[in-house]
Amino acid sequence: MNEEFNATINAYFDESRIDNPESNFMVFGGLFVDRKYVNNIRKDITSILKEEEFHSEIKWVRTDKQREIVYKRIVDYFFDTPASKLAFNCIVVDKSRIQLEKFHDGDKELAFYKFVYQLLKKRIKPSHRYYLMFDFKPNKVRERLADLKGFLDSFIYVEHANTAQIKHLQGYDSKENVMLQVADLFTGAVGYAYNSTVLRSSKPKADLTKYIASKLNEESLKLRSSPSEKKFNIFAIDLNKRG
Repeated sequence: MNEEFNATINAYFDESRIDNPESNFMVFGGLFVDRKYVNNIRKDITSILKEEEFHSEIKWVRTDKQREIVYKRIVDYFFDTPASKLAFNCIVVDKSRIQLEKFHDGDKELAFYKFVYQLLKKRIKPSHRYYLMFDFKPNKVRERLADLKGFLDSFIYVEHANTAQIKHLQGYDSKENVMLQVADLFTGAVGYAYNSTVLRSSKPKADLTKYIASKLNEESLKLRSSPSEKKFNIFAIDLNKRG
């Protein structure tokens, strides 16, 4: 293992609309933070919440008119911070095109983690070290996260000549981690945009997704990002390419 790393990254992940039967698209997204700046960014976000006298957990599903004001300040802070310090990446999957029996042994949980792997493969860079933190979710197979790390380690060995490293991979309670909460906010916003035609209308949620999109000079978050997009990248995977 090459012990010289260009950067160490903390990444915080959440999912949206995985099991929701009303939704056609599911999303898995992560907040990627240069580890040198984690404490400062956490303090900045906490300060915003204190200034707004906001004492609840940041959660997309609870977005309303009052929370929208606070959440927009979080969005402003995110986009005012350079992508080299703070970025968001997600994968969007059309659930109607997932062939569970053909590719995933009929296992929805296995399919989910395969898509997690697809996102991380695109995000991991050579000569970088990663601490990966997931919003805790119970799994039928207890070894899912350990298996995911094993596949990522194999990918790094083959594709990056073993120069990158997954130093840590574990689930955490989002109530105790504001970074996981921000990941929930952005992941939920993308999920809402992609499923807006089938969801009950919510003006605060619709306005917030448009606000985030405007930061990208887009009208909607229902988009496919260019691979070169570093700040807020939406990878809408094309499952047709799998046959």
